[in-house]
Amino acid sequence: KAPSEMQFKILADGYLQNQKTRVKESSYLSILSKINLHIISYFGEMKVKDITPMTILEWQHSIDGYSYTHKSNLRTLLSSIYKYGERYYDIKNIMFKVDSFRNTEPPKEMDYWTLEEFERFITCCEDEKMKLLFRFLYITGCRKGECQAVTWRDIDFKRATVKINKNITRKTTEGTYKVVSPKNVSSNRTIDLPKQFCKELQNIKTGNLDEFVFGGANPIPDRTI
Repeated sequence: KAPSEMQFKILADGYLQNQKTRVKESSYLSILSKINLHIISYFGEMKVKDITPMTILEWQHSIDGYSYTHKSNLRTLLSSIYKYGERYYDIKNIMFKVDSFRNTEPPKEMDYWTLEEFERFITCCEDEKMKLLFRFLYITGCRKGECQAVTWRDIDFKRATVKINKNITRKTTEGTYKVVSPKNVSSNRTIDLPKQFCKELQNIKTGNLDEFVFGGANPIPDRTI
């Protein structure tokens, strides 16, 4: 059979198998979910040769209710599948014939808590360890997964610093969580901590440097936070 005779789901599966060896497991599982839910469910049974620019335009109309970012991400995935087909099966890439989504959403302003708002929040938190966790998040500005991944080895009490060099992901098939590298290279950083805050952390420090600061043998669960 000519490559264009193959069903779209076979082409998409080939793309996914290729991506599985190229990206983090968490990224792959995210891609897999989006492609299965929004792309294969629509194009899967079609033959590649039968998919026209109008077919793709109709698909874009079918996902029009989602946010601009989500729609654009899905379109990028579909485009990536076609680029894979073009490279390895010499399938004609028709994505350039279809207009991309236009962003008609008003720009979002960055929302953050002022110190006053944070202090109002933290007074409602009765658990002392949870108070430390939320204060750690507020002081460092790190992501939740980065905070969950911090071990006692990462904190230098003499210099009053913490190294952010890993992340916790729940998108894994190897257990309930997995320790992975940060979102990008620039996410590896060392952050200064207030000395008084370091003293409070020392009060809950354990002897095992590889234990998670917030959680112990295992990182604190998302639901708890």
